[in-house]
Amino acid sequence: MGYQIMIHKGIMISDGVQLARILDAGSTGMRLFLAGVPPLPVGAELNLECTPARKKSDGKKWYPVNIPCKIVWRDVKNYSYGIVFS
Repeated sequence: MGYQIMIHKGIMISDGVQLARILDAGSTGMRLFLAGVPPLPVGAELNLECTPARKKSDGKKWYPVNIPCKIVWRDVKNYSYGIVFS
């Protein structure tokens, strides 16, 4: 089962997400804080839709960039997840 999460200016916005943020990120993955969603299982596939990401040729509008990734660990008590980019 896949999940879709949108990130806009570093804040995640998705149905049912009351509070979310990127805790830290690197070239291979990131640590996420998600409150207000049911616990997502380890091994679940996510599709992060990130905006703004890069400008179109007109220089005024932003492309959303989709990043497929997978949950590799979770800390349900602290609402945090470790994900790796696919």
